[in-house]
Amino acid sequence: MKISIAICTHNRFHLLQDLLSDLQYQVEIHQKEFNSSCNFELIVVDNNSTDETQSLKNFKLTSTKFVYLKENKPGLSSARNLAIKKFKGDLICFLDDDILLTDNFIENCVIQCSKRLSNTSSKFIIGGKVEAFLDSNNTEESFQLPVWLDPGKRISLSSSYLPCHNFGSLEKNYPFHYGRKNIQNPIGACFIVSREVFKTVDSFNEDIGIGALSYGQTLHEDTEFFRLASKEGITLEYIPSLAVKHRIFENRLEHSYIYNWYFRSGKSLAILSKTKPEFFNSLKHALNYGIPACMLRVWPSSLNFKVTGIPFYMHVKLLIVYFSSILAHLSFKKRFIVFFKAQFYKVMGEIAGMRSVV
Repeated sequence: MKISIAICTHNRFHLLQDLLSDLQYQVEIHQKEFNSSCNFELIVVDNNSTDETQSLKNFKLTSTKFVYLKENKPGLSSARNLAIKKFKGDLICFLDDDILLTDNFIENCVIQCSKRLSNTSSKFIIGGKVEAFLDSNNTEESFQLPVWLDPGKRISLSSSYLPCHNFGSLEKNYPFHYGRKNIQNPIGACFIVSREVFKTVDSFNEDIGIGALSYGQTLHEDTEFFRLASKEGITLEYIPSLAVKHRIFENRLEHSYIYNWYFRSGKSLAILSKTKPEFFNSLKHALNYGIPACMLRVWPSSLNFKVTGIPFYMHVKLLIVYFSSILAHLSFKKRFIVFFKAQFYKVMGEIAGMRSVV
């Protein structure tokens, strides 16, 4: 078995060094202690970095093959697609450049992958557990999710914006329920895709995602990939033993960051629903995503006519979340205030996404 580990990066050499050192150490330990026949390939895709990342051209590892690739087209999707074209393993593990590995990550990776490759069906996607820790002035601190991020509450923000993807210690298939939340798919910080999957879903959408230029600032290129794979009958699994720690920088706890993330999220979902109708069953389902069902029912067909180029039901929806945000302030509960204001920005993003697609 051969495992390719791909890290796509842009101007984060100072963080990338820690991850590369961690990977090298764990691979060496695994090969020495277990006398493993598993081979590794470590790929770094430099997505137009202007810092010292380019110095990795001459980087070598003693225990495993190292590959440096340069992708000039901006965007995380473009960088991932280059890794998909070049990787030599039976499967590929994508890691964010600002994560740290937990103990025994490589060992657990080998165990989980060998178990699945031995099955008759070799098409699978594994999503890892992503724990959050606060990176404050380069000092690691224990991190508790704010109350308004509690995934056990129906009215709470998506922890994906941090990102964080920590849903217990039991293995399960997506989608699944955690508390009152419906968890649909993994997130991009840590996931594994078997080679056979790319025969069905061959690439990430380069028009959207972090760094892509087609529609401005967008997200959810990984979500689209996972949803399309699921639609094709490919198994998606949550495996908590495959755990990483994700740095949470202080700016991600600022309200301005949260609202900007939700704006980009709404914009991305609207773009996907118009350019890739198979992504969701309907436009309304995509645009209603994340808003309490009690507030948004099926829109009457009479509300589909357009005002200023936007369906009238979107104007109604904007008014609903706007007044909900005002009422939330009267509750004096931060969880409600932040949630409904974020939903307002998300609807604004949806409208911007509709306008951006001709």
